[in-house]
Amino acid sequence: MNADLYFYAFKFMSGAFAFTLLTLVLRSFGEEKQAIDSDGDGYPDDERWFGLEELEIIDIYEETSDIKTFKLKRAQKKQIPKYAPGQFLSFEIPSEKKVFRSYSVSGSPENNNYLQVSIKKITDGLGSNWFHSLKVGDKVKAHPPSGLFTDQGLAPEVHRVFIAGGIGITPLFSMLRAAIDRGEKHPVTLFFAAKTKRDLAFHNQILEIAKRNKNVTYIPILSGEVDSSWTGLRGRLNLEILQEHVPDLRAAKFFFCGPKLLTKSISENLIEFGVHEDNLYSEEFVSPTSISEEDLPQIETILNLDGSDYEYSGKLNLLEFFESKEVDIPFACRSGVCGACKVKCLSGEVLSLSESGLTKDEQRQNYILTCVSWPKKRLELESK
Repeated sequence: MNADLYFYAFKFMSGAFAFTLLTLVLRSFGEEKQAIDSDGDGYPDDERWFGLEELEIIDIYEETSDIKTFKLKRAQKKQIPKYAPGQFLSFEIPSEKKVFRSYSVSGSPENNNYLQVSIKKITDGLGSNWFHSLKVGDKVKAHPPSGLFTDQGLAPEVHRVFIAGGIGITPLFSMLRAAIDRGEKHPVTLFFAAKTKRDLAFHNQILEIAKRNKNVTYIPILSGEVDSSWTGLRGRLNLEILQEHVPDLRAAKFFFCGPKLLTKSISENLIEFGVHEDNLYSEEFVSPTSISEEDLPQIETILNLDGSDYEYSGKLNLLEFFESKEVDIPFACRSGVCGACKVKCLSGEVLSLSESGLTKDEQRQNYILTCVSWPKKRLELESK
């Protein structure tokens, strides 16, 4: 899913509504410590992936008029270490200052020869426009796959309900592909909401998967104008449609990825219906630069981190501010998803765009993500 997408295409997003995230996957570490550890998987030490690594684009193809898929390989024919379907890559984007954008892996982790990400071009999107200008043979730099949004670790009989909106299909398609490649037979129902049929990325591939696998049900729904050839659902995805196609809503696990208007309304309806919030999983990427300058708090105050005081003024987010003070806070995605930059807020008040990179327990304990948080008053923070 595109970090650029949010706040450009869906300005109604906020970090106020948080979903429970799957906590069975190990959290990624910071810039230098982050790695996909291959212990026990047969990979030699020199094939482990630490920090930023250069990848080569080996193929590019169009999924829709504004979505391209980029196939990436590691140097020297290194294999791709194991990762979980639904995770993302954080790419370094050429800019005057350090900029990263995160995009979900759209392929199956069962293929260890290459990675693929599918990226929607967004108006004024720094990362997506740069990616869409690249060609086969170009090089990009990325951190290894990370993230908590995955269906791995669930009981094999659990019914997975995937709810995708637009480019939000990418991590869910990865989960679906992985299940098929592994021969897993748990029931999967995929709802894919888009404006037109042309916006349904991977549509034909998903149709073929559903045709060949009885445990997979695919339900696309279009909200825009459609011609007479469209025989699928029309309108907006709602609770009634879910009830019609999912036998037992309360026993299913729901995975949301898409515009906040879609995921928030459906999740609230599911909770009202009796679905426990622990059965709802969601992911959203947030670009720190996407909030308007006038909406940022501008204050002069004191920030205390681990017992040391720092004078704060201006409009830098907390991660940028502490970097300017040469304070080492681990980070990876800079999009509020990986959780590497979290600190505990002992006192004070912040403006936070997202809590997606925090578990439910961490939210209750007042952890915040420094890459998408700004101080609104004096803060006392703890990173240890």
